[in-house]
Parts: sequence; C-alpha cells; structure tokens
Amino acid sequence: MISLAKFSMRRPKLALSTWLVIAVVLSIIGLGGASSISPQVTTTRGTESYKAQQLAEQKFGPTQLLPILLEGPKAQLDRAGPNLVRLLVKQPYTRALSAWDGGSAASSLRPSPTAAMIVVAVNRSEKQTVSTSLPEVKRLVAQTVRAPLRAYVSGQATIDQAMKDSSVSTLRHAA
Repeated sequence: MISLAKFSMRRPKLALSTWLVIAVVLSIIGLGGASSISPQVTTTRGTESYKAQQLAEQKFGPTQLLPILLEGPKAQLDRAGPNLVRLLVKQPYTRALSAWDGGSAASSLRPSPTAAMIVVAVNRSEKQTVSTSLPEVKRLVAQTVRAPLRAYVSGQATIDQAMKDSSVSTLRHAA
C-alpha cells in the first residue's frame, strides 16, 4: 500500500489517469448490470405473504402473487374493492381472489370490516411480472382507490422491484 502511495506521489498524472480509467470501466460495467439483475422469490414460512402464496397456489396453481391490502371505511371499501377486482381480472394473465368472492377463502381475506385483501395471481415469469404486470396493477390501484381508502401493494414482485431499484441507485451513486 505504501509503494502505491509513493508511486502516486512520484507520478501523480499517471496515477490519476489510471484511477479515472478504472472508474469509467467500473461505471460502464455497473450501468450494464442494471438490466441483468433478476428477482429472487423468497417467502418465510408462517408470514402473511407465505400464507397468501399457499392459498393462491391451492386456488390457481403456481403463479406470481401481488397481494393488495385495502383499508378504510367499510362503505367506501365495499364500493372500491369490487370495482378494483373487476379491473384487475380484465388484465392479461391475471386472476384475483378477493374478500368479495364469497366462501371460506374470501372470509379469510377480510380480517375486519375496515380491511380487505385482494390476492392477484399473475401467470407470468417473475421478470415479466416485475417489468409489466406490477406497474399495471399499481396504476389500476392508484386510479381506483381514493382517500379515505389506503391501498398497499405487496408481495415478492414488489420487494424484487424495490431491491432492484435500490441496487441500481447504489451502483449509479457509487460510479
């Protein structure tokens, strides 16, 4: 390490230009890496995400899940929720299980009068779900759910997208 410092002191222009070349090369590698970051599916046994995944696999088979929690006054929830479900199931590769479907599965998705779940199942790869279906679901939620209701889109695809965004942001700031 000391010899590197001595070299830098003797030949500062060469040392600086070498470090600049290294920084440019690493920046190019980092920018190219943004498109190759792929999502990973991980669920922890016993969590709500795990339970939602198991329920959806029983009803739909293996798919990517996008659980949506709606919270707010019961009357607004019962108006906006079914409307959102109708819009979601019109999307390609998309099915939904909701608190308004009836039956035992539906009752487990309504933990209280002011909270309800919609489990959206997307029959696409993880990568396609993150890049195509997730943004569309978020757009429909934003378009349909108005105050005083609140909506939370969760699930592995949402986590994957946040992790990818964070990794890309870190790479760009480090470069």
